[in-house]
This record gives sequence, structure tokens and C-alpha cells, in this order.
Amino acid sequence: MKPKDLVLPLVAVVGASIWLVRQRSEIADIHERISTIRGHIATARGISTDHSSGERPAAVKSTPTGKSSISWQRIAELTHERSQGIFAKQELLRAEAKIHAMSPTELVAALGEIDALGLDIRSEGELMSKIIGVLGEKDPAAALDFLTDGELRLGLRGNLPATILSKWAKADTHAATAWLDGRIASGALDSKSLDGKSYQRLGLEAVLLSQLISSDPAAASRRILALPENQRFNLFEALAQMRGTKKPTEGDLAAYTSLVRETLPTNAQAIAIIKPVRGIAQQPGYDKIDQYLESVSATPDERTSAVREAAQAKFRLLMDENRLTAETVDTFRQWAEKQSPDKVDQITGGALAGVSLNGANAFNRAADLVSHYYEQTGKDEILIGFLVHGYADQNKEKARTLAAKISDPELRQRTLDRIK
Repeated sequence: MKPKDLVLPLVAVVGASIWLVRQRSEIADIHERISTIRGHIATARGISTDHSSGERPAAVKSTPTGKSSISWQRIAELTHERSQGIFAKQELLRAEAKIHAMSPTELVAALGEIDALGLDIRSEGELMSKIIGVLGEKDPAAALDFLTDGELRLGLRGNLPATILSKWAKADTHAATAWLDGRIASGALDSKSLDGKSYQRLGLEAVLLSQLISSDPAAASRRILALPENQRFNLFEALAQMRGTKKPTEGDLAAYTSLVRETLPTNAQAIAIIKPVRGIAQQPGYDKIDQYLESVSATPDERTSAVREAAQAKFRLLMDENRLTAETVDTFRQWAEKQSPDKVDQITGGALAGVSLNGANAFNRAADLVSHYYEQTGKDEILIGFLVHGYADQNKEKARTLAAKISDPELRQRTLDRIK
């Protein structure tokens, strides 16, 4: 055989060898990255990554199939296209279907692949959030381990940890509680802030507290008392923020009040006690607020704080529904007179100031009501309550007209000087 007849077969053999070497290198690199990600999460959970015995972590049961078939770079580009055509939308839908079909191990590996792309914060956050949302449904512990990694970008967390833990706690409170206790014991949720408070831990504790508060008040109390005293009030704040304007049940209110009285120092109880009022105030009338204040044996100071909270919630709701009128404010004032007669005017002015920020029309309507009640009562408190918050930029001329009515000369001049 002539030498030239050997050239093509030889080239083919060499090419195939090079291709195989590259493939093996790529596969080794992929497995190394997957192992790194799995080890990272397993370490955080206190699970050994040595699977030589054939055992795998309980939360990750399936075997990785190698690099994902989804081009994350492509998905990131499609997500940010201003106008997505039908083919782009179909491609995104197919990708989402593949994501939902992935095993927990594959989802964890996908997070590593996305991290390695070096995408901008927004794109990376959106892609990872999709992956973690699905992972949270299949393996909440793995998802929460990833989200409570101290080195994770803060922008990725958002409400995801609370959402995942909340769903998990409703389905299996014992397992969710055990996970949080383990994470605390590992030091993963230790505070790195100057005030020594771990707000991430407080947020997660609030999720569990919301679940335990009516189902197991004793367990809820133990968790609160396990916190340093200077952080317990912050936990109730986190709970109130998480619940927002959700209407609490009577059972929840009773359990909540008992926990406040049992676990907080006296000076913090008043603030925590009135937190639920904002949610109760979303309901028609004021009877439910009265019932709540009676059930907690509210002190005079607590009643005043409750009236202020109710005014802010009611006036905002009335403004949004275009029902903030002298008639509806009169109804509030008649109720408030029974709870805190000395503070009605000041609270009315402050609550009207709070709803005056929704543009000039809202300010003018609120200012007209302030003027109406000043003419009716002749008391400076309602003017000061409205103007002291510094929202006069909405209509300085009208604000100065109100300030000029203040009877105290020194206070009137200070207020006018502030509105320039």
C-alpha cells in the first residue's frame, strides 16, 4: 500500500482520538462542577459528599444525566427580548417544561451551569429563581440550603425563602422546623450585621411562627424565647410584615396576644399588640377593632396607638375607593372619641397627611378635609398633625394657607418657614 493511501485513514483515526479526548475532558469538567455544587449544598446541610458506600443524600435521589439540554444563555436572551414572537414563546414554554421535568440533582446542577455563565444580575436572578422555585416544590431543603448560603447574592433571595418554607411548613411542619433548627445549629444563619441581629433568620422564624401560632402555641413560645430578648420584638415585626393586611382570625388574634404578653417586655408589648389592627381595619366598620382591644385588655396607650393604626389603614382604603369624605371621616372620629378622646384631632391630621402623597388631587382633598375640621373644632392639633410630616410640596400655597391658621405664633412661624 502506498503511503498516500494511509493518509486519510490515519487522519480520521487521529481526529477521532482528539474528539474523544475533548469529550472526556468536557464530561470530566461537567461532573466536577456537579460534584462541587452538590458538595456545596451538602456541606451546608451537614451531609457527607462521599458516596462511596452507594448511599446518596435523602433529599437528592436521582442520578445526574450530565449537562442540561437547555441553553441558559439562549433562555436569558429570549426572556429579555422586548417583543417575543410566537417561536420564541414556544421555545420558552418548552424550556419551562424541561425544567419542571428535571430531578432535584439536575436542578442543582443547572444552578451551577447558570452561575458559570457570568450573566448580569438581573438575568441570573430570573433564571435561578425559576430553577429554585421548581426545586422548592421537589426538594425544599435543597432549595432553602442554596438560598441561605451566606455568599449568595442578596437580590436572588427576595421572598423565595419565605414562600418555600411556608409551603413546606404547611405540608410538614416537623420537617420544616427540623431544617431550620439544623441550619441555625450549623451557623449558616448567624448574624454578620453590626447590631448582631440575623434578619434572615428572623424572617424564617416568622414563617414558622405564623404556622405554629394557632396549631402549637407552646412550640411558638419556645422559639420566641430562644431568641435574645432584644430580637423578639423584631420577630413580631417580621410576622406583621409577612401578614400585611391579611385579615386575622379570632383564634390567631387570641394566640398572638398571649404570645406577646408572654414573651415581650412591657415597653414593647404596646407596639406589638396594635400590629394586627391594620389588618382588622380592612373590614367594614369598627366593631371588630373594639372587640380585639377588649380581648387583649388594651391599656390607654395601646388604644391610642390602635386608633392611629386604624386611621392610617382606613383612610388609605377610603382614598383608594374614592370614599374619603367628611361623612366617612366623621364616622372614624366618632369611634376614635370613645377610644382616645385627647388625640383624635392630631391622629386625624396625621392620617390625612399619610394619604396626601398620591398626587396633587389627593393632597388637595386631604387639605380640604383638614380645613373643614379646623373650622369645625378650632384646634391647632389637626393642622399640626397634617403639616408636621412635611408633605407640603404637593401644594405649597395650600399648605401655607393652612399653616397661617395656627394660633400659636411661634409654632405658626416655624411651620411657615419650613414650607418654602
